[in-house]
Amino acid sequence: MSYKVQYDKDQVNVAIHKISFSINTLMSHFENQDIVFLTIIEGGAYLTGKVMDLLPDQYKRRIINKSIKISSYHENKQGQIKFDYIPNIDLKDRIVVVLDDFCDSGHTINKLNQYLKECGVQSSHFFTLLGRK
Repeated sequence: MSYKVQYDKDQVNVAIHKISFSINTLMSHFENQDIVFLTIIEGGAYLTGKVMDLLPDQYKRRIINKSIKISSYHENKQGQIKFDYIPNIDLKDRIVVVLDDFCDSGHTINKLNQYLKECGVQSSHFFTLLGRK
């Protein structure tokens, strides 16, 4: 099986900078609050690291980094969405930034958004590096 490269390195870097700018703007609106970065592992780790590199230090100090593992592919087929790992943190009244590498159908993000609402988050903000064309 072969895959066609959809994005070159420059396009990926531009996308990372746009996401970092958006998060920077978001954090400026919540000046006195910590923000939970919820990284969907494994894919979101790269994006989280790159975004963290671009944020100013005063914002980095206000970030609580957590990871969540969600799977929607079983035996190479898209299937039931399952939470494989949920971080031990009270999300009630928190601002949550979710970072992932790729959005395919949106089912995983929708399920996670539903979960965050049930946890009582103040607001949730989703950022993905790439999406299906």
